[in-house]
Amino acid sequence: MELLVQERTGELEKANKALLTEIRYTNILHTLSTRYIKGSDSHSLYQEIVEAVIAITNADNGNIQLLDVSTGKLIIVATRVLIFPF
Repeated sequence: MELLVQERTGELEKANKALLTEIRYTNILHTLSTRYIKGSDSHSLYQEIVEAVIAITNADNGNIQLLDVSTGKLIIVATRVLIFPF
């Protein structure tokens, strides 16, 4: 019986940690959407979006590209690249 309680406690702790992570990510996205609605500076907003998405997806790098309709080319408007020393 004690082993079952320990297993269940471990499962609940793991689920609680995952839930707290999801809440943190939801708060990040909510903050970004609020800034977007308020009309914040687009460059800093794009940079924050890149940082948020990198955190949420556990990525190392990321960028946002927008289409320049006059040239038909993509333009990087925000980026983060980690450089690893060799």
